[in-house]
Amino acid sequence: MAELKQVLSPTGEVWATAPDETWNLRGECWPEPGILVEACWSKRFQDPPKYQFAAVSLKKVDARGMSEWANEWGQTLCFNPDFWRPLPNC
Repeated sequence: MAELKQVLSPTGEVWATAPDETWNLRGECWPEPGILVEACWSKRFQDPPKYQFAAVSLKKVDARGMSEWANEWGQTLCFNPDFWRPLPNC
C-alpha cells in the first residue's frame, strides 16, 4: 500500500493529509499544463480531515517552483490545491 501524501508546515508539522493513496502532492509531481485534473484541498489541522474537490488545470510553474492553477472556466485560482489526480474515466 502506498503512503498517503502530506502537506507539511515550514517546521515539519503535518498540515494536511490526502484522502487516500491515489492523490499526488503538488510539487512532487505535476500534471501536464492545460489538462483538467481532479484537485483536493484539505482544511488545515482538522481531525478528521474535511476536503473540497474541483476540476482544475495547471497553468504554469515558475523558476521557483511556484504553481498557478485555473478552474474549468479558465479563471485563475486564489489558492493552489494541496493534492491532485487524473480525473476518473467516465
